[in-house]
Amino acid sequence: MNDIHELIGQGIIAARKGKRQQAIRLLTEALCIQPRNPRVWLWLAAVMEDDEKRRYCLEQVQRLDPQAQAARVLLERIDGAQAEARPAQVQAFTCSQCGGRLRYDPDLGSLACEHCGTSEQVYAPDAADAEQDLQAALRSDTADEWAVFPNQITCEQCGAVTLLEADQIANYCPFCASAQVVLQPATPGLIEPHAIIPFAFDEKQARDKMRRWLGAGLFLPDDLLKLARPKRLTPIYLPFWTFDGRVRVPCLVSNPRMRIPRVEARVTTAWDEMAMPDVYERDFDDLLIYAAQALSAEALRDVQPFETAQARAYQPQFLAGWEAQAYQISLVDASLEAHKRMYDQAVLEAELEMLIPNRLALGYGDVLVQQNSYKLALLPVWVAAYSYRGQLY
Repeated sequence: MNDIHELIGQGIIAARKGKRQQAIRLLTEALCIQPRNPRVWLWLAAVMEDDEKRRYCLEQVQRLDPQAQAARVLLERIDGAQAEARPAQVQAFTCSQCGGRLRYDPDLGSLACEHCGTSEQVYAPDAADAEQDLQAALRSDTADEWAVFPNQITCEQCGAVTLLEADQIANYCPFCASAQVVLQPATPGLIEPHAIIPFAFDEKQARDKMRRWLGAGLFLPDDLLKLARPKRLTPIYLPFWTFDGRVRVPCLVSNPRMRIPRVEARVTTAWDEMAMPDVYERDFDDLLIYAAQALSAEALRDVQPFETAQARAYQPQFLAGWEAQAYQISLVDASLEAHKRMYDQAVLEAELEMLIPNRLALGYGDVLVQQNSYKLALLPVWVAAYSYRGQLY
């Protein structure tokens, strides 16, 4: 295996699959070729079992990339820096007129009483100011429990964790429809969301959209719309970590105005264009990392893109009467995945730039990824299930 990028990629795949020895062998071989690659050192640290070896790898990451927040946090965790979560105060939403239950109404854009119809406005600015300092967050282990939801159900079939209000009951998983669910107290230490895109339409509108979808497809069976029987239509907020950052990819460009002589046997035979250093820069805004495990990569592609510019600053009133999936991917793990995606996408785009005349080469070992800010956002989806000719979809 001679290609360094293939070598690193195979090492990372082995690490993600838990093949520790294979990952160590491939990543160590990659370091023999690129000893100054902080990304390889970081992944090598992830598969080391011995704390001293892991510490050495992380110190190399910090030496090569002083902006690597993940390495700093992982070093602190090796030192045993842990903080206890603060206890939650469960929040309930009741009508000021009759004491009935309030539910967020997408049509009104406000809370509405299910008993007397009284509405209460929800005031929330857009999420432009909801960005959080990533470096500060990674250096801190403090967390605020998600106080709106005191309970959760865990699906024994697909592993999804769904948060429930105090008076809410769920007998099936909203993702796979399994009845094998376990009710338990909510996981302590959950960070409260920073942003949310509220649901824009109710169940009736969602069912209309589903019927139109069932009847609109070039390769769908002719009788699908007629025979399909909706089994379940569940609204739920999905958790996503969003990241902002910038990637700088060093490269060389040829400058036709600057030439150097090519000398052979003390005779100038030609003039070559001088290579000048340049930088390809790529900015990322709201790069989404799904923070749970219930949906497949294919399903996530189907529901994206989300219009994150429409996000509003999180207010717990938006969740009154609605379900939300708990995040299961930590900020540290999500930031590592975001780092990888930013790196891969920026390098790919820079490689395409190399096809343009005067672009000569990339400096892969010196690529700088700067992750500046993050937020935890709740994004709305309707999870649907229907039966067709005896099969559940």
